[in-house]
Amino acid sequence: MDSLEYTAPQYAEAEAKKAYRSAGTALFAFIVATQLAAIFISIVPLLFFPQLINTDWFVLALNFVCIYCVGAPFFFLIFGKTTAFPQEKKKMPTRHLICAAFIAISCIYVFNVLTIIIMTGLEAIFDTSFTNRLDETLGNANLWLAILSTVVIAPIMEELIFRKMLCDRLAPHGEWQAIIFSALAFALFHTNLQQILYAFTLGCVFGVIYVRTRNIVYTMILHAIVNFIGSVPGLLLLRSDLVGVLDRFVNMTAENDTVALLEYFLENAHIIIPYLLYCVVLVMVVLTGIILGLINIMKLIRAADGRTMPKKRRFVIMFSGVFTILYVVVAMSLTVYSLFA
Repeated sequence: MDSLEYTAPQYAEAEAKKAYRSAGTALFAFIVATQLAAIFISIVPLLFFPQLINTDWFVLALNFVCIYCVGAPFFFLIFGKTTAFPQEKKKMPTRHLICAAFIAISCIYVFNVLTIIIMTGLEAIFDTSFTNRLDETLGNANLWLAILSTVVIAPIMEELIFRKMLCDRLAPHGEWQAIIFSALAFALFHTNLQQILYAFTLGCVFGVIYVRTRNIVYTMILHAIVNFIGSVPGLLLLRSDLVGVLDRFVNMTAENDTVALLEYFLENAHIIIPYLLYCVVLVMVVLTGIILGLINIMKLIRAADGRTMPKKRRFVIMFSGVFTILYVVVAMSLTVYSLFA
């Protein structure tokens, strides 16, 4: 009897291209609808209530309406027609979730430092100073409104869009490619140069976790933790007397008056000591996350080792759609505009 030779199934390139083109079309509609909604909704306040435009609660409310009430429905409507391949949910041990939280938190601060270095270089090149519009908006907004926006709404909606919707439909055509594509789409949608690096890295971490567990609740929890750590402590500090106390403390160190410095420290110990403890804990968390990341990086890479695209066809498959390229162009253009505006 003749021996039977095993033939590997041929990669369905046409189906993969169709899925990625649909994703690009949905993302393009998402970002364009969001921006157009922001323009049109702002017209009435701009003409009749111009003072609203400069209020931070209005900016947060405008972002919420434009992104989640206008833009997101376009994304779901278009990309929802693409065939999804959801798999059985898998449990993630608590210790692994905690480990992932440490790694995700460290990603914020490590890549934020790299971003600061890059921004400093750009400021030197263009002889100007750039401000982080997100920090400005959140810094002056109502605390509870900022928490609701960044810690509750954003993690839920963004994980549904950039992890569940994209990965359920793209991962069957190549897991790592789906993770990278969704992370890139996630980072670009922020249209903020200060966020792109760490948003892309977090997108990759969250993507791996979702692809392996197919449980969006895990990435929602991690996303909420990261946003909380990255925003709430800073907001609380800005609303305290800490900034003024630290400025005065630093200035006094230059006066070389040890007695006066010690007296000032003791007088404001209830403010300075908790801040120092917070800094120590944060540094320990970040260092732990870096160590865990280095130890588990190969495990993370191998965690998404499912079907992959043909090596020489990956870029063509992922970015062959006109609207995919347009999404990247529009997002980058808005990023540059927000930087210099």
